Amino acid sequence: GIVDGVTSTAFRPEGTVTFGQALKLVLMAAGYENQAPTGTHWASGFYDLAQREGLLPSGLNLGLDDAITRPGYGPLPDQPRPLPL
Repeated sequence: GIVDGVTSTAFRPEGTVTFGQALKLVLMAAGYENQAPTGTHWASGFYDLAQREGLLPSGLNLGLDDAITRPGYGPLPDQPRPLPL
């Protein structure tokens, strides 16, 4: 699925959302496939995909484990990609 637990036995729906978690949610909601890690962080594949697609501004200074707030969603892509017909 799109949303997994923090561990195999813990799910924190009231917890803080990180930039990596938000990036995965936004990209998968936009129709992108699940991404395997490209580095040491589990969300590194999503970050690299967003960079390749030009979906993140250059010079973004957010770590994948940094907490993200509603205003912090600003750098995330807000337009879904066109779906093939």
